[in-house]
Amino acid sequence: MDDLVRACQPLWPRGISVFLSHQARFRNPLSPVDREALADSDAAADPAVVAIVAEELPERLDRLERGTYFPVPLARAVAGGRGFDDALMSFHYPPVVVDADRRWFWKGQPVAERIRRFFVQHIGFERALGVWFVEYRVNDGWWDKCYLDCATTPLVAVQLGEGTEDGEGRVVADLSNGGTDTLDPDSLRLDDQERLFATSADHGLVEIADAPRFALLRTVSEDCRTVEFAGARRTLRWPDDDRIGRRPRGRRRWSGRLRRQPAGTPAHPVFASPPASSRRCRGNASRQGPKPGSSPRSVPGRRRRSRPGCRVGVRGPLER
Repeated sequence: MDDLVRACQPLWPRGISVFLSHQARFRNPLSPVDREALADSDAAADPAVVAIVAEELPERLDRLERGTYFPVPLARAVAGGRGFDDALMSFHYPPVVVDADRRWFWKGQPVAERIRRFFVQHIGFERALGVWFVEYRVNDGWWDKCYLDCATTPLVAVQLGEGTEDGEGRVVADLSNGGTDTLDPDSLRLDDQERLFATSADHGLVEIADAPRFALLRTVSEDCRTVEFAGARRTLRWPDDDRIGRRPRGRRRWSGRLRRQPAGTPAHPVFASPPASSRRCRGNASRQGPKPGSSPRSVPGRRRRSRPGCRVGVRGPLER
C-alpha cells in the first residue's frame, strides 16, 4: 500500500489521479479516508497494479492526458494480452471542467443543465487534497465519483445566518448544493471581479451570493478595508493582498456592480444603486452618478470584465 501511495504522489500535481474500486466506491490512495478503506484491499498491494502506477504511467507522463486512470482493470487487460498503450485510454476518463463563470464542460462541450444541477447537488470537498468532487449513488451496490478541476469554487453561499457560539461570532451558510456549512468570518476576500468569497469548514472556498454580498458591503469602512460581519469588524482582503511584498496604495474603490449569478442559482433582490458606503469609497465623481444617456463603461469605478479561460480538469462520469 505504501508503494502505491508513493507512486501516486508525483502524478497528482500533473492532474493525474488514480482510482481503485473497493467496497462499492472509487478510492484514491492519496486521500486519508480512502487510504484507510484500502488497507484491506488486495489490489492496492498487487505488484502488477503498483508497477502500472510507479513505472508505466511515469514513463509516459509528458504525453499522458490529464484525468483519472484505473490501474486494476488496466493491469488485467495487459495480462490478457493487450498492449499497454492500446489499452491505456480504455481505462481513462477525460476531465469535467468548471470555468471561471461556473459553467461546466466535458470534452469541450457544455454539460447538459439537468446533469449540471444533479452534479451540484452532490458536490463534496476533499480537504487533504484541496479538490472538489462529485459523488453519488448509481444503485444500491455502487457509487460513482469524479474530481472537479475548477477555475473558481463550484459552490455558492446563497444565504447567511449569523449567531454566537461560546461568545464568538458564527456564520452558517446555506449552500447551492442544498447543504449547510459554517463560514470563517475572518476569511472574507474579493477577487479582481469583485466577487466575495469565504472559507467554509467542510466545503472549501465558497462564493457569497449577491444578496448577502451587498448586505455585507453596505457596512464597508471608509477605506474599504473592513466590514461588519458576525458581530465584529472583519478584514476584507483584496486581490493584491496576496502578492508578496506589495502593499495597497491609496483608497480602495468598489464599483458597486451587481454580478449576475449563473443559471440555477436562486434569485436574489437586485439593488438599484450601490450602498452609500461604497459610493464614499469611489470618490466625489461617482456620488453624482452617471450622466443621462451615458453608457455603463463611462460610469466611474466600472471595469470591463475579463473572460478568464478554462483550466483543464481531471475526470467526469458522463459516459459510463
